[in-house]
Amino acid sequence: MPDLTDDYLLMLDLETTGLDPSRDSVLEYAMVLVDANDLTVLWSDTQLIATRIPLNQMHMSPYVRNMHTNSGLLAEHMGHKGPLLPLEETLARALGMMTQHWLPSERLSSNSVAWATLCGYSIHFDRGFLKQQAPNFEAKCSHRMLDVSTLRRCTKQWAPNLLREAVGAQHRALVDCLDALDELRPYRKLFLAQK
Repeated sequence: MPDLTDDYLLMLDLETTGLDPSRDSVLEYAMVLVDANDLTVLWSDTQLIATRIPLNQMHMSPYVRNMHTNSGLLAEHMGHKGPLLPLEETLARALGMMTQHWLPSERLSSNSVAWATLCGYSIHFDRGFLKQQAPNFEAKCSHRMLDVSTLRRCTKQWAPNLLREAVGAQHRALVDCLDALDELRPYRKLFLAQK
């Protein structure tokens, strides 16, 4: 039986109101399910996330407020019509969609199955928010993660001639997920060249 942690990568990005998962809120999430062998995109989703308190009452550092203002995220969030779901519920729905279309449901039926290898820029940061605000989903994730920022750091240290020109974070979840995936592709080619 195939190992889902080897078969798939789950690119993830969260846009948040700060750095502290116990205090700050997730504003937006994006996830891209990728075939781990060839990095083909199989499925993607992005959603605005319900915040714990209204944005106009929320404390954000000037840096974070400016970042999300410049990206358009705050305006989109405040102008959104209709209800938004909390992170845990959004991720449960996303998992349902992936199971329906891509992942073998029999492998995911047990809560003990850690199937997802999370991948992205500084993915440990996003994982901290998952642990705090979406523990049921986080429990399904493998303890192993693929951090694109670490690969970039290794390249900068040991092979700077191979370094991709930095695009700079757009601070929108889906754009940043896809940018991390684009950065991952040349690293994959380096490993394939060693076969």
